[in-house]
Amino acid sequence: MNLLPVVEQQLAPFNPVPHWAKLFTMPSTRLQSLYEKLADFQKLVAEFDPKGKFRNAFMDRITSPHSVALAAQTPAPLNREPFRNSYP
Repeated sequence: MNLLPVVEQQLAPFNPVPHWAKLFTMPSTRLQSLYEKLADFQKLVAEFDPKGKFRNAFMDRITSPHSVALAAQTPAPLNREPFRNSYP
């Protein structure tokens, strides 16, 4: 049994906001609804990291302009992936 979804379900009445550096199973659509300034953050990411040097799959899911549509199609998996870009 995966304990994390059970804990999240029990905490749901309190509208918790997960820490992005911690494990959670919350879908991207729900996560986006919890962060009021997520659209502002998405604009900053697009402006200051246009090539995705400092992003990984998790951040791409959250910061993509199409992330709401993508999140509706697929649940957010747990992410333990390192940065996808290699340094020169």
